[in-house]
Amino acid sequence: MSEPNNTAMLGSGSIQMTYAAQLSSAYSRIKDYLSTVRAKRKPWHELIDRNAISKPATLGEATTRIRKNVNYFKLNYIIIILNTTVLSFLMHPSSLIVLLLLSASWAYVFLVRQGPLVINGKTLSEREKLLSMSALTFIMIFFVTSIGTVFFSAISLSIALVVVHGALREPDNLFLDDSDSQGSAFSLFPSSFPTPSLASNV
Repeated sequence: MSEPNNTAMLGSGSIQMTYAAQLSSAYSRIKDYLSTVRAKRKPWHELIDRNAISKPATLGEATTRIRKNVNYFKLNYIIIILNTTVLSFLMHPSSLIVLLLLSASWAYVFLVRQGPLVINGKTLSEREKLLSMSALTFIMIFFVTSIGTVFFSAISLSIALVVVHGALREPDNLFLDDSDSQGSAFSLFPSSFPTPSLASNV
């Protein structure tokens, strides 16, 4: 009678080790990416050069400035967006606490807990656990707490700051190499991160 339980626990332990390895790999890649961001960002004094601030004459000129400045200062802009988001959550500690609790619950369910998860006598597979946690997180973020509001407010404020700065900052004295002129803000982000595989206990 105990053999199936032992097999299930061994399988669960193997899955947890897989999650841990993938998360460790993702952490290493994120750490390397952040190091690249710090190394390749433009000097902040160029970003806030008051001598290069002027009102654009036309909407077309403003659009051109925004495009060039986003391509040139994209790393700096992303740092501003991240800092604005973090600051927004620090100003709303209740949302930050709930976000940390949600993160802790994900870590407990997929990394800390030993053995299968049983609810009302039903053993949940890895896919069912993932779907359940995703649904719970979605409900908590968008319907129960103000996490979604805080996040989207921070992103909206950040984008507004980027647009205003991009329109006012004259890009004429900026040197854009080929990678800057042909790239986009979205090219900053890693193309992929390792994601936990879905194992199904059928």
